[in-house]
Amino acid sequence: MPAYQFHIFADDFQINLKDERFARDIIDWNNKAIENLFAVGERMMTMGTARNMTLPVTVEVRDDTPPDDFENWDQVNEDSIEIPSDCLIIRGCTDASDTAPKILKRRMKRQLDGSLIQ
Repeated sequence: MPAYQFHIFADDFQINLKDERFARDIIDWNNKAIENLFAVGERMMTMGTARNMTLPVTVEVRDDTPPDDFENWDQVNEDSIEIPSDCLIIRGCTDASDTAPKILKRRMKRQLDGSLIQ
């Protein structure tokens, strides 16, 4: 299982994962999303953070479902994201997409499943 590590500035208390070619950054921060610090939109997911600061982010690309071993985690959110461009961008909400870290398809399968926050 490949894992990719980044340091992302969580400006506006969030980190985004999105399809490279998807231009809109529209996320519905409804009450459930605010409570879970996790919101999803079309070809995009956003993790809320407790601080505006640079945070370590690990993205695991899995072919299987992760084990239900949540003992070491404070919170677990799960979702899937379509990546038709074959390029996933990981960025803070004020980072430019063209300079943000990317995971290309040659290093991942077409769907990224799951999000774990420790």
